[in-house]
Amino acid sequence: MLTMSSTLCVNSATRLFTPHEAAIIAAARLSSAQSATRPIYTPSVLRAAADLLAEVWAASERHGVAPADWETLHCELAPLALQARIAAFHRAPAPDIDPAELLTEVVRAAELQDGEPVHLVEAPTAINADDAYMVLGRRAETPAWGPRGDAPLVVMLTRPARSGVAAAPWEWTLAPDVPDGTVNTACVIAPPPFPSMAPTVAAEVGAIVSGVLTGAIHPWGGANRPGRFRRASGARVAR
Repeated sequence: MLTMSSTLCVNSATRLFTPHEAAIIAAARLSSAQSATRPIYTPSVLRAAADLLAEVWAASERHGVAPADWETLHCELAPLALQARIAAFHRAPAPDIDPAELLTEVVRAAELQDGEPVHLVEAPTAINADDAYMVLGRRAETPAWGPRGDAPLVVMLTRPARSGVAAAPWEWTLAPDVPDGTVNTACVIAPPPFPSMAPTVAAEVGAIVSGVLTGAIHPWGGANRPGRFRRASGARVAR
């Protein structure tokens, strides 16, 4: 199975990756390291991209073109397959869901992940139909975040309005709870939470949240960036 470590899915001790899986994971590592939003890819996204890459490689090999031949042309198919699969997820109509309810499922999944209860500093709260957030308390092993090193974790699920897009995709964002000043943020790249996929999405995001709280996943690093979150009238809104 695929397990979580660092900022994306890596090999477990029970299996080896196929070449196309390894190529997608390498592409995801590079993307995470280079992107300002520090994307964290769920296993479902990486598997879907790996399946796409496998089919592209198979099609090219039927024409006598090996995967290495693409590299000689400075055309790396793995990053393209990863980005194309994500673009397809984002192009799919965003389902109408209760974001606070899905955040509640994420909490349950995080608790199942390591068998410990999650302390809710602020329970899942819907700001409106397209924005919800929750604030999760730290654990003994949680890394130092924020100016004093004691910031809890904010998890947001939002559907930002986009010009020309009837239903923009849902976006997952993690950040230390720093009301003002500067914070680091990380985005979680997951499939659209359609009813058939919502339990899987919640389970995978819950595993990521658990990993961030325990320090197994390090979603942000380097210099702080302008804060994404601020409090307004008692609620939390995205800048």
